Amino acid sequence: MAETDGPAAVFRPLIGQYAWSVRRSHGSHFFIEFGAPRLEIRDPVEPTGPRMPEVDELVRRRRVSATGSWSLLVLDCDWRVEAGGRSLTHLEEDVRLVEAVFAQLDGQILVTVETSGVLSFDLGGRLSMDRSTEDWVGGEDDLWSLRNPDGSEISCTNAGQLVHSPARTGALGGAPLSAAMTIEEIDAILYRDWDPIGAEGLPADEYTQYATALWSMLHRNLVPGDLARYLGSIRVHHMRLPADPQRDTAAALQIHRRWTGRA
Repeated sequence: MAETDGPAAVFRPLIGQYAWSVRRSHGSHFFIEFGAPRLEIRDPVEPTGPRMPEVDELVRRRRVSATGSWSLLVLDCDWRVEAGGRSLTHLEEDVRLVEAVFAQLDGQILVTVETSGVLSFDLGGRLSMDRSTEDWVGGEDDLWSLRNPDGSEISCTNAGQLVHSPARTGALGGAPLSAAMTIEEIDAILYRDWDPIGAEGLPADEYTQYATALWSMLHRNLVPGDLARYLGSIRVHHMRLPADPQRDTAAALQIHRRWTGRA
């Protein structure tokens, strides 16, 4: 990874672009899509080998989701959003207020980017992303991450360093586990050991959104039981598969042990 220019230069290409699909990820984290929508499509896969009927039905579906040309993920920063005459911060716990303010920001056009990285929008919306004041957020933890149209990502650490990561390629199924635990490593554990749909032969990013949520939960010092409950909720409520608490717990314990034992 290489250092990049400051936040203003990072966000300058987004000026004039619509912000849309402003939505929560996990905890205080949230996404904003920018620019022309593009479809991410996972074509149906004919199941191979013995699987549950529910899994066969799931993988035979075509999964289509829309993302922006740029996708901003706001992470462990002290953020503040102002829109529609109301404001909220990363400490806000009123889900209805969060959704209401996000809805007001949705559809606004980015018009200016300050040197500090504060984003201002045409209908009065404003987003600031400051360094975290939380004790559990370390200097190397990411405050935000922006995915570019070419698939590369630029992220900002709590120490103020901006780093560039090239687009990820290749399958994660056989990826070795590294000493420094990353979202990619969690992704690899999910792909290899949790894998409720039997993702062999499916795209390598099948579980990436869940790995990102788990990574943020680990940064909040949540315990294995919290991780297992999250995985169980995804399995039952999102994938609509039968509960398997034993497998959810085993994956959660493995991820947590790797996390606490990292170099």
